[in-house]
Amino acid sequence: MTASSMRKGNGLYLSVILLLSGSIQYPPEFEAVVGNQELQLQVLARMRPLTWLRQREVCKGWKAIIDSRDFAEQCVETWQHRPWFLVYHRCQVEAAFMYDAREKVWYRLPLGFLPVRGTGRAAAGGLLCVEESDADSFKALYVCDPVARTYTKLPPMPHPQPGRKRAVTLLVGDEVLHYKVLVGCSHRMEVYDSLSSSWRSLAPAPTVWFPSTTPVLSRDCVFALWRLAAPGLAPEVYRLFKCDPTEGAWKPVDVRMPPELTTPHLTEQGGRIMMVGGVWTENMVKSIQIWELDQSPPPAGPRWDFVAQVPAALAQLSLGAGINTSSAWSGEYLSIGYGDKLLSYHLGTKRWTVSPSAGWLLGRGLWTLVNSFRPNFAPRLKRIQSPPPAPSD
Repeated sequence: MTASSMRKGNGLYLSVILLLSGSIQYPPEFEAVVGNQELQLQVLARMRPLTWLRQREVCKGWKAIIDSRDFAEQCVETWQHRPWFLVYHRCQVEAAFMYDAREKVWYRLPLGFLPVRGTGRAAAGGLLCVEESDADSFKALYVCDPVARTYTKLPPMPHPQPGRKRAVTLLVGDEVLHYKVLVGCSHRMEVYDSLSSSWRSLAPAPTVWFPSTTPVLSRDCVFALWRLAAPGLAPEVYRLFKCDPTEGAWKPVDVRMPPELTTPHLTEQGGRIMMVGGVWTENMVKSIQIWELDQSPPPAGPRWDFVAQVPAALAQLSLGAGINTSSAWSGEYLSIGYGDKLLSYHLGTKRWTVSPSAGWLLGRGLWTLVNSFRPNFAPRLKRIQSPPPAPSD
């Protein structure tokens, strides 16, 4: 699309918006179009997300449309199933940033509605887990919806181990209302279940291994990479473990890891697991590669199958300031943290693209975390769809 055609398209779009809102005069023959609420709903639902609150203030008619169930369902159909990613800084979270990989557009999600200052620890579905940063000892955990601007504070852990670094994972089921939070510290891992609003402990891991990357949930099992607790190894030694949350025991997966692997990161979608990691060459990390876990039973599997390698020119730019393999998989896109940008690989076309620059992350690429995201653009849908309780006799 040329620049002139874009200007013409934007002008036509603006004219339609002004006509529908009644802000300009229009010929009488347009009455049937302007008064068509279905047309207004379709136009409003296709405006960029997070602008709907402003559109509610235009007129009473728009407010009624945007507050309706039909509008919420149309927004879900139009926007929710796009390849979204959530990016945040692991040291201090004043805002999270949502990225539409299809349109290549960033959205800022302020987190000022939270009662505490915090650091982003994990994200999944349409939720973000934030750890309190101002506490001296026990740091409380919050799970929030950055689009709906709602949050809940988790109860204290039974074994908090204050002062120790914690690995946090957020697992969200098909329903946003159900989630689990996994917290690993040393060799202990505890799980919070939102349905029971309680914590329970998993069996301790082998003492010579400790968690290296964020676990992922696949086929009702939790998978995590654990690193051999032996300092000075180059490259490091990693092993894949899995845990059935109902049993609570970690078991090693009999799969050979790619050679010369460093700083790997797991990501999952639809039961499939991908791994992004650096590869040592002559005592230097010179490439970033992607593998997929083939979970076939023996003798065919399990095994790591090579998927793609970051082009050399892009990899050198990424490795210039150190390696960041924080990555996420959403739709047909697998995105990797890339300084103040995202480096995305389309699994269908096998093409690499670089997102527009996001100035808010400039110079902090190594400290950004990338997660797939399913924004809850219609938080009131579940409340509307729940029937009211039957009156008692």
